[in-house]
Amino acid sequence: MSTATERRTEDALARFHEGVAHLAETGAGESEARLRSPIAQLLVETAEILDMGQLLLPDETTVAAGSARADFAAYLNGALVGHIELKAPGKGADPTRYTGHDARQWEVLACLPNLIYTDGEHWTLWQEGSRVAQARSPGVVTDRESSYSEGDWTRSWTRLVELFLNWEPQAPTSPRALAVVCARLCRLLRAEVADSLHRGDARIAAVASDWREMLFPEIADDDFTDAYAQVVTFALLLARVEGIPFEARDGGAEAIEVVAARLRTTHSLMALALQALAASDSEASLGSATATLMRVLGKVEWAALAGGSQHSADSASLYFYEDFLAEYDPVRRRASGSYYTPVGLVDFMVGLTDNVVRDCFGLELGLADDDVTVVDPATGTGTFLLRALDRAARTVGEIEGSGAVRDRLADMASRLVGFEIQAGPYAVAQLRLTQEFRERQVPLSSDETRVYLTDTLADPKAQTRKFATMLQPLARSREQADIVKNDTEVLVCIGNPPYGINARGTGGWVEEGSGSEGPPLLAAWRPAQDAGVGRHTNQLLNLFVYFWRWATWKVFENAGNPRGRHGVVTFVTTSAWLSGDGFVGMREWLRRQASAILVVGLSPEGHRPRASSLIFEGVQHEVCVVCAVREPGCDESHPAPVRYRSVREGSRQQKFEHLSEFLSEDAAGPLWQECPSDWTAPFLPAGTQEWLACPRIEDIFPWSSSGVTGNRTWPTWTDKSALRERWQVLIAESDRGRKAELFKETDDRDINRSIRDGLPGHTYYDRTLSDETGPCPEPVPYGWRSFDRRWIIPDKRVLDRPRPPLWVAFGEHQLHLTVPNDRFPDSGAAISFTELLPDLHHYAGRGGRAIPLWRDSSASIPNVADGFLEVVREHTSLEASPEDVARYVAATCAHEGFTRRYRADAMLSEVRVPFTRDPDLWRRAVSLGEMVIRAHAPRWKPTAAGGIFAESKEAEADSDVDGAPTPGARVDEEIRDPEAWHYDATSETLHIGAGTVRPVKPPVLDYEVGGVAVVPAWLDDRVGVPGGKRGTDLDDIIGEWNATTTSALRLLLRSVAALVQLSARQDSLLSEIAAAPQVTVADLEAAGVLPIAANSSQRKAPKTARPTGGLV
Repeated sequence: MSTATERRTEDALARFHEGVAHLAETGAGESEARLRSPIAQLLVETAEILDMGQLLLPDETTVAAGSARADFAAYLNGALVGHIELKAPGKGADPTRYTGHDARQWEVLACLPNLIYTDGEHWTLWQEGSRVAQARSPGVVTDRESSYSEGDWTRSWTRLVELFLNWEPQAPTSPRALAVVCARLCRLLRAEVADSLHRGDARIAAVASDWREMLFPEIADDDFTDAYAQVVTFALLLARVEGIPFEARDGGAEAIEVVAARLRTTHSLMALALQALAASDSEASLGSATATLMRVLGKVEWAALAGGSQHSADSASLYFYEDFLAEYDPVRRRASGSYYTPVGLVDFMVGLTDNVVRDCFGLELGLADDDVTVVDPATGTGTFLLRALDRAARTVGEIEGSGAVRDRLADMASRLVGFEIQAGPYAVAQLRLTQEFRERQVPLSSDETRVYLTDTLADPKAQTRKFATMLQPLARSREQADIVKNDTEVLVCIGNPPYGINARGTGGWVEEGSGSEGPPLLAAWRPAQDAGVGRHTNQLLNLFVYFWRWATWKVFENAGNPRGRHGVVTFVTTSAWLSGDGFVGMREWLRRQASAILVVGLSPEGHRPRASSLIFEGVQHEVCVVCAVREPGCDESHPAPVRYRSVREGSRQQKFEHLSEFLSEDAAGPLWQECPSDWTAPFLPAGTQEWLACPRIEDIFPWSSSGVTGNRTWPTWTDKSALRERWQVLIAESDRGRKAELFKETDDRDINRSIRDGLPGHTYYDRTLSDETGPCPEPVPYGWRSFDRRWIIPDKRVLDRPRPPLWVAFGEHQLHLTVPNDRFPDSGAAISFTELLPDLHHYAGRGGRAIPLWRDSSASIPNVADGFLEVVREHTSLEASPEDVARYVAATCAHEGFTRRYRADAMLSEVRVPFTRDPDLWRRAVSLGEMVIRAHAPRWKPTAAGGIFAESKEAEADSDVDGAPTPGARVDEEIRDPEAWHYDATSETLHIGAGTVRPVKPPVLDYEVGGVAVVPAWLDDRVGVPGGKRGTDLDDIIGEWNATTTSALRLLLRSVAALVQLSARQDSLLSEIAAAPQVTVADLEAAGVLPIAANSSQRKAPKTARPTGGLV
């Protein structure tokens, strides 16, 4: 910089200083406002001094107070170059240090690519959210006597302004870079749209209103602004894909209208968003964001990003939207479940479906055949449609030659259909498909690709309201989607439907029907009354179920298909429905309506896989692919064969490679396993013959029940005094609304509900809780989780499903076995025991079944299958008691070795027990099992009846679990109100707050039941902020760590240590049992013990009578 230029710059700064100081002296305006005119004048003058051209700084003071908008947008020679944000003198110009509104404003302004912050004294330049230059005056800008413009700082300031004015948008060099740029600018636009909506912009409000009526009746303003900003962003990007130049340099209404007009001919709905923006009453206020978008995206050359080839173009766009969401709003991404299907899985699903179309329907070209219409009902960003197009191109090239590909794909364009309800993914799908066809030089015969912004689950026959001319594209998108739903023949439905539990009310027409057309579609999947699984039917209220039902209606039930009911549905979903009780109706219907069903398991690692093995990053659920095929002439009187295949354990990429190998296999070949053919049976192989020969534990103990289900956590806790305090706080609350909130009302219980009877063995209260004034019912011991003993308030008014039969049968001799019911465990013991009333989640914190050993409280009626003990006597010559059977089960099943041995064989959730014929092995198992049960249930009191154990002298000598404290298990430092805990394996010390417990061997910390580490889970629920679900403020009343808590910890550690020592003996014994002859299912069937019918009295719970504890 020349001396003359430097002197002129110093003079300009001096005049700026003089002007601000004068305004400060006169007291004119607010302190920040005093900077506005002087700074504008300073920067305009500096641009001239630096010979950079004409700088315009339009006044944006019309923006409402509190807006996230910058004070100035800077236009140099007609082109937007950046923005300027002013702060009051003395506030500083480092926005990373701001709080309150200024910090929230920075979260938005950080998205701008070129931004100056200044308080008149401190100047900082931010590009892409990073500080690249700063300058600070030694003086005070409001003090006329201060040496503001002196010193070397003027050179730093001039350099900062030069960097600001010389800014030019850079074309992104990769799809990932483009996604980040788009995400940052879209956040900015979202903030400005929200501001316009808040200020009552009529046009934006009208668009929001129409979107609500047409697509999203319950959409909140925040969700609308999010969707609208994404559509505008991707509409502009789509315009660049279409080669539409952004010629107008100011990004104003005229420029937007020009782009919208050119885009309208091929993408009318995308153009709608731009058109509404151009016509907005507050276009000037939105101009800053749109001008920045147009300036930056005007540099984008999509083909250059992809390297010019068609195949690389597809790869370029493949994860574009995921990258966009990760930068744009990761919290919203997680909340919406927006995790898109990886291409390796998509290619397998498309390939599998293509093979089925060829083999089952005789269509040589597969998906490319003229008779094949493909619908993805939750298309997301269009990956399934794109990969179907790619598969078809390769097929045509192989069979008909490369010269036939373009014409075939042109025909196929009208037969690729996608439905999407989220505006952002819809826009990206439009972009990707347009680019794909353009790269392949395939002309589109219609005005746009057949991807529709619509609700798949909406009533296809509902009348569409007529919109004003400008909003007609939105109505037309739904109308065209309804034509597909009602009239178009669809052979293939494929995709990754959304997942959402407790989705009652979101299934639209599928869930609720349309009134005059009979029951809703979902009714066909509700299990029959006699299926005995009514308590699980709410599992059907899941979004993926709704989509499965829609797809099978469309493909299998002749929806728009005059030539016959046939086709294929291929979806990837969670695996719970393959075996869950709530889905028996769904499985029966599919077996009846399909000709064949193929199931591919994608989660052989179980429920706790390594992150690197997850098919969907961040999604822990077990997942599967199911392909249901209905061929012409399907025989609905015979269940469709179900075949199963699982990928090998390994990394995500290894699984994709394994899946690709499946495509060359015969689905009827030996590598695919046959599943049971019963109408409602799980879509899983039953297991190996060795495993299936073992009787199910629920056939040995026929009556089982869900555990006690409170559906609120506050009536259960580790400290009785805390429970009493919780009760008193609830009862003392005078405000009924607050009382209901503290109580946590549900469909089954509220504070105004009267209960007609009480819990067996406990007092009956005829008052409602809203009128209750009495003391807390005396808490009773409760089996919360395996080895986690707590207290529960025995009042039926506070427990949604208390399971009265369990209370009827409860007594001092009762013992409960708890087992999984959702899946066979991945690790740890496969069964647990408690002498207390068990919680619903006792086994491992995720549901399960409770199996009482006795059907009555006096332990006189055993819950053992009729004739089973006689079969044991026949084969072993032993007089086993019911308690001996429980001991035998404990020895064989309640350890890691059992789970490890049978995990690969046990495809279903059921636990089976290998019963030996060897009397010596029986005696050893009973003796060992007594010690195992004592560790699980130290207060259990077995009956004095005879049996194998009564004859064993060795067992009595060995059973020392409930004797004196284990030597060395001591508390060296007192534990008081600990905030955290950790374990030091080297010194074998458990640190709990300031307290220490040792020695604790590492295997004790690692001991698991059903995949849950018992000791860490116990500590997490008691140390610091308690873990687990928190229902109401009553859960915050937790009491203190006291001597009782310490004693409970020592008992826990001692019990688990005993089980760790016993596990090797259990494993060795199981190996001997597995190698010896066994009492099999066939033996029990021959003896008439099995099968036991579902309506047998053996399986029914004991009857409950009105309790006799008195009436209060």
